[in-house]
Amino acid sequence: MNAVGRPRPRSRVVVPVMAALLALVTGAQVFFTQRAEGRWEASVRHRTTAVLLADTDDPAGGAALLAHVPAEVAWSAPDGTRRTGVTLVPRDSKAGADVGVWTDRSGMLTMPPSGTSDALFAAALAGGAVLTLLCAGAVCGRSTRRYWIARRAAARIDRDWARLAPLWSDRRA
Repeated sequence: MNAVGRPRPRSRVVVPVMAALLALVTGAQVFFTQRAEGRWEASVRHRTTAVLLADTDDPAGGAALLAHVPAEVAWSAPDGTRRTGVTLVPRDSKAGADVGVWTDRSGMLTMPPSGTSDALFAAALAGGAVLTLLCAGAVCGRSTRRYWIARRAAARIDRDWARLAPLWSDRRA
């Protein structure tokens, strides 16, 4: 019961529960979709060993806070050709060091396949976005409803006052 003895509207309970369920379902769907994509990526990407072509020390000191810095590496593609490219390697690595890289079927550098943590992050982000948007929509809907209720009440008071004011005063409407 609320302050005037009326039962609370069911929408106060149903809307948040439905929003939470929809956010949960969205998050689960995104998680399983991302996991499937990660498995596909793992099937078409291969981890290979590359050789660092130059030292990664930074004489200017600009990368002092970075754990990994971009550097040029060389590796062999699946067809045996020698490829070179730039990837992130640990800071202070020396030329000739072995570095693990991910390549696609053609032997080009690519990102590692997405894992469970990537899928969890995407699911949490999607579920949180859905929940935020639904809650914002509910707040806007409730505010709009209250505005129209107050507007109708004010119009009713104005009509009643226009009818009763002449009876209480010398003024004529």
